[in-house]
Amino acid sequence: MKNYNSIILIVVTLIFTSTGCATLDDSDFVRVDPPPEATTAEFSYEPSSSETKTDISIGVVGAQYSADVRLNGLLENRASTLSNELKNAISNGIQRDLVAKGLSISGEFSSLDEMTFPQKDQSTMVLVPVINLSIIPERGSTNKVYWRSSYGSGSPQELPLKVYYGEVALGGDKFEEKGEFIFRGSISLQLIEPLSEQKLWVQDIPIDELSENWTWYYWSEELKNDQGEVIRTEKHPVQGYDGREAAITSLYSTAYDNVMKNLSDYISREEMVQLKEDATKLKDRWRSGN
Repeated sequence: MKNYNSIILIVVTLIFTSTGCATLDDSDFVRVDPPPEATTAEFSYEPSSSETKTDISIGVVGAQYSADVRLNGLLENRASTLSNELKNAISNGIQRDLVAKGLSISGEFSSLDEMTFPQKDQSTMVLVPVINLSIIPERGSTNKVYWRSSYGSGSPQELPLKVYYGEVALGGDKFEEKGEFIFRGSISLQLIEPLSEQKLWVQDIPIDELSENWTWYYWSEELKNDQGEVIRTEKHPVQGYDGREAAITSLYSTAYDNVMKNLSDYISREEMVQLKEDATKLKDRWRSGN
């Protein structure tokens, strides 16, 4: 079996004569290099400085989303995986930032209700992050194209590509589609005294709007019923020429860097020290029953 991932594909936009027929020669074709392959998202954070330790102990509730991250059917599985990795990375990054600012971590918890009484009693405060995030897939231009291999000559050729149901000579139209993913959101941070469950501090931290362009090539297939009626049209990516997954992976990596920078700017050691006094008063009041 040939390794079709290594084939260089060449495309051309359809050019029509006055009679409506496509006319092509070698000068009409332009080389199209494969888009970047998807890699693992980079979720790495190192605090910019380290400060002397305080006697403040912070419990951290693991970051959660205010609602499911949806992509309107486009790369849903990949978006779900990246979103889960992102929230875990944000939780880890927050803890690293708190420790760098001289605060100790009493533990990470799935919720405030999960904490036992001793855990709440020993924690000066609890930090609760909630992520508000949307990924918007914007589709741009779509062009109909011919494909041929770089070693071919003369008329455009159909390439035999391996698809879901085996190796076949593909029919149907070929298309080039361009668009972008747009990343929007914010993070809500709450500092809570855990025994009384009173909020001491609430911040809504913006995330800069980010975008990443993508291009993919696909062929369309009409699925028909027994009567020959078209039920639906499916799009199949041309192997090695789908850049959407790499684009959304890069977008999440960039977003994480932006998120952690903004979070670190808002989490202030000095403010934590000031809030400790309020937290201690609330704890004492709760213990006395007043």
